[in-house]
Amino acid sequence: MARKNTRLLDATSAAAAVDLISELNDDVLLRILGLLPSARDVARTAVLSKWWRHLCGIAPCLRFDVSSSARCHDAARRLIAGVDACLARRRGGGAANAADVDVLEISLVYTDTSESKHGTFKRVPVGKRFYFHDHRHEADVTPSLVDSWLRFAERHVKGSFVLEVPLNAAAAAALDRAEETSTAEQDYQEEESPAPELEEEEVVELPATSRAEAMSITLGGANTAVPIAGAGAFHALTDFTLCRAKINAYDDGDLRLGHLLSSPCCPRLRRLELRHVAGLIRLHLDAADALEELRLVYLPDLLRLHVDAPGLRLLRVGHCDNLPCSGDPAPVRVSAPRLEALAWDRLECIACREVIATATVRHLKKIYLFSHGGDDDETNVAAVRLLKSCTAESSEDTMKEIPYLPTVTNLRLDVNTWWKGHTIGATLARIIAKCNNIKHLSIRVIGLFKVCSDPQCNCSQPEGWEDQKIRLEHLKKVEFKGFIPCDDRKSLLRLLLENAPVLEKINVKLNNTYILQSPEEVREYTNFDVPGYQGLWTPYEWKYRECGIFDGATKYEWTRETN
Repeated sequence: MARKNTRLLDATSAAAAVDLISELNDDVLLRILGLLPSARDVARTAVLSKWWRHLCGIAPCLRFDVSSSARCHDAARRLIAGVDACLARRRGGGAANAADVDVLEISLVYTDTSESKHGTFKRVPVGKRFYFHDHRHEADVTPSLVDSWLRFAERHVKGSFVLEVPLNAAAAAALDRAEETSTAEQDYQEEESPAPELEEEEVVELPATSRAEAMSITLGGANTAVPIAGAGAFHALTDFTLCRAKINAYDDGDLRLGHLLSSPCCPRLRRLELRHVAGLIRLHLDAADALEELRLVYLPDLLRLHVDAPGLRLLRVGHCDNLPCSGDPAPVRVSAPRLEALAWDRLECIACREVIATATVRHLKKIYLFSHGGDDDETNVAAVRLLKSCTAESSEDTMKEIPYLPTVTNLRLDVNTWWKGHTIGATLARIIAKCNNIKHLSIRVIGLFKVCSDPQCNCSQPEGWEDQKIRLEHLKKVEFKGFIPCDDRKSLLRLLLENAPVLEKINVKLNNTYILQSPEEVREYTNFDVPGYQGLWTPYEWKYRECGIFDGATKYEWTRETN
């Protein structure tokens, strides 16, 4: 028995002596290293085996990210120095392609990784530093350092490149000065102080690389130069995002950016996003057929926009407040014959038919309609003109102001009732009735919650409107925000329930202002008494119960009963 145990121990020892990891070839080992979440983890693998030590210098993926939990200034400074040192070592490698990487990610922006709702606000403007957390390492991220990283990416990144830096020191100082000036003006200070001498800011230059496939660059408001690019400058690029940059339009930087992102330089570009880019006065984009998604958001200086994108499917234009709102379509022109999804803030204020053809659009957002007439009648006329252009079909109807929209499958109605009141159920029902192919309906109402008592008002409810029959054979989901439990809105919900045979779910959120500002006796008798028909209403949130303001539910969900 003892001899048998000895043989088992010998076999086990022999198996343990075999180093299976060291027998893996370099291609497999590099693939494993490429799956590690950070460059620090790659460096730590050197202790596993002496055969791994040389792999740190040729790892295909380098990821550097400041810790969202620590938010330590010293740790961020060490990371910045580590990034620079690591890239310097890669550049100094012996072989010609030793410095090349498939993935390079450098993120020096703190993020909120909690499960709270604020976790969705990763990198949005909050306060004068634009972020939730104080970035005390702003001054350590100098433009010259950022430019050296961009040059490394230009020469050595073959796949994906991500760079995210916080607001740079020069931009932060300029923002502070602007805030101080604004405060001084508000306080009516008569004594003029001399303007501070402005130092000439350093400039970073965008990389022009024919090998990178995806780039997302957030530059913290740095002055950004656009290279003079020839054909194929971004030959392999499919995804490009530029954020927090400042272009010099007086040096034609905006025109060069448009050329850089057009088909001669970017023949394979599929998704393009420009966000928070200052100085971009003119954008002329002659896109390749491959471009499918274009997002232009927070371009405060944009005055002229010309886009020719034959393959574009999704277009988002938002917070470009200087685009001219007039009947002259010359400054703004978009050609996108295959466009399906359109979200353009206040497009109804522009000469929409001349700006963009919308016959193929199936998803339309950001269109404003006013439930009451008054001074805003022109906006309604423009919005209806835009809605009519969303279908090639025309239909004579007694309600000529609301066209049929057979191609619309997703409908979002943002209703503002600040002027008089909120008796809008019949108006919304008329619009919904003209969209008989919708699958998803979203209604958001903001404004006053008192009932309009003017019998001559445009919002008066035609007798029997809640009993009409409308075809909603494809409607599956409904979301209603800003709901007030008054008769016209309850009737609208009943109308949807009665006429949508395949409806699966309705989510209703009560209006917060109604709850907080209504007298206590009104809140006490608030009743969500909408019948369930072939489903069941379930309350699932009591937002104000703990503070004693309102005991009732603030959110309800309707689901169809299963047999």
